[in-house]
Amino acid sequence: MQRAQPAPSQSAIKSLPDAIQKSLDEFIIHIKDVWFFVPDGKPNAKWVVSYADMPPETDTNDKGFKETSRYAGPLERARARALYRARQSPLNISLGTASDRPSNAWNREYWETNETLVHLANNCKRGEASREAIDRVRNAALNRIWGKAKEEVWREIKDIIPLEGPNKIKNDDLNAMINSVANPVAMEFASAAVLMARAKVVQDIDFALKDTHTSRAARRMEVWEKGYCLAADINGILYAYSALPIPPEQLRMRI
Repeated sequence: MQRAQPAPSQSAIKSLPDAIQKSLDEFIIHIKDVWFFVPDGKPNAKWVVSYADMPPETDTNDKGFKETSRYAGPLERARARALYRARQSPLNISLGTASDRPSNAWNREYWETNETLVHLANNCKRGEASREAIDRVRNAALNRIWGKAKEEVWREIKDIIPLEGPNKIKNDDLNAMINSVANPVAMEFASAAVLMARAKVVQDIDFALKDTHTSRAARRMEVWEKGYCLAADINGILYAYSALPIPPEQLRMRI
């Protein structure tokens, strides 16, 4: 049955079918249960996974890698390595103008799916509901991961930075150092969650390449759900990373 459009004072999400409202609510709850920075030790075989202290000889394209800051902790090193490997990938180089910069292959699948889902929601008169849904999901994602990311970065660097003496780091500089790593990690997770929310808003509608677009959203979320982080994708090849020093067999300990 066709639902009436909500009054201006109503939540636009209330115009969506009950099953979709339930799915969105469950997804927000799911976000709160994600095990950030605690990998399960079983990454998808199709990912390119970087670890904090992976030796250069494990990847012939990795010999030019450099850390991004003087006091880089494991999470920062792993993320920088993943970004470097993505930029140096043959497909990124072949479709770009320089090997050290993102090309038009960088996150192409994300943007193709995002644009498709935005147009579909608007055409089905669910544009306002979609915007409200992604606002809720983005807020839930950032509220969940931002503090966790800052805690992780601080835990990693607190023993290697000078907090006293003539070389003492000022509080503002320390906060900037932490935020320079935590902020992009948080935004990367929020982007993955938002794409999944967009897919959920139109999950009951048939459209061209629906399985492809839904799969793209699910695959990005899978990286985070398994305790890894996502740096980029190059035409669907996901570049994930972990702050751990070496590829583990089994890491997640559930109590």
